[in-house]
Amino acid sequence: MVRAAPEYFETRKLTMRNRPVNLPKLGEWILRRMLLYAEREEKLGDFEESFQYLAEKSGSTRAKLWYWQQIFLASPAFISNLFYWSTDMLRNYLKIALRNIRKQKLNSLLNVIGLAVGIACCLLITFHVRDELSYDRHFSKADRIFRLTEEGMKESGKLVACISPNHGLLIQNSIPEIEQVARLFYMKSMVLSYLPQAGQPKRFEEDVGFFADPTVISMFDLNFIQGDPQRALEDSDSIIMTASMAEKYFGEGYPLGETITSDWPRPW
Repeated sequence: MVRAAPEYFETRKLTMRNRPVNLPKLGEWILRRMLLYAEREEKLGDFEESFQYLAEKSGSTRAKLWYWQQIFLASPAFISNLFYWSTDMLRNYLKIALRNIRKQKLNSLLNVIGLAVGIACCLLITFHVRDELSYDRHFSKADRIFRLTEEGMKESGKLVACISPNHGLLIQNSIPEIEQVARLFYMKSMVLSYLPQAGQPKRFEEDVGFFADPTVISMFDLNFIQGDPQRALEDSDSIIMTASMAEKYFGEGYPLGETITSDWPRPW
């Protein structure tokens, strides 16, 4: 409970020689929330009377400090009461819910299952929409990039992003609106070897790799640490590798100009 200092509640007639001092707006708002509704107006009136008396007697600064002091002194009790009544109400709600579940087991089970299924469906839809909206959005030309797919058997109707390499050239020559075509041939597993001038040869099986056209560099915004992006794939035997892959084969050496052999021929 909030209570004002008793020494300021003496019955007396106030003669204000100056204009009344305005109460701190924030402090008054906090005090309204802390007081019970039934005693709010009465307590606020008492506090304002004490505030104005102290402002007349000792100045507005002293009165405002006293006003804030009363709020801070009453805050622990207000927070404690609020926490107690909140937990007590929650405890009562839980008791009522458990009683209803025991009395109506089938109905409660159906409600719980329906709620669980509804939440699961909402989450799945949210994840799907989020994935669709974020697909390939890290590319600057995402709104102009299209992927060609091939429809499978009529029974399944499955779309597969796999077409003949010749289709890319044919489409580019047939449709003038197409600016660039980038063909990628996916390699799930391939063996690369590097034979240094001095030392043991290095041979690794790479889990993933692509044969690609030079246009993939500009189409997919590939950033280069070393080398010239304009000439990176001019030669049909050129290779682009990540920094971690270059370190695996060449250590801290300079990878440009080195030769790596592959056990797979180019698909085109």
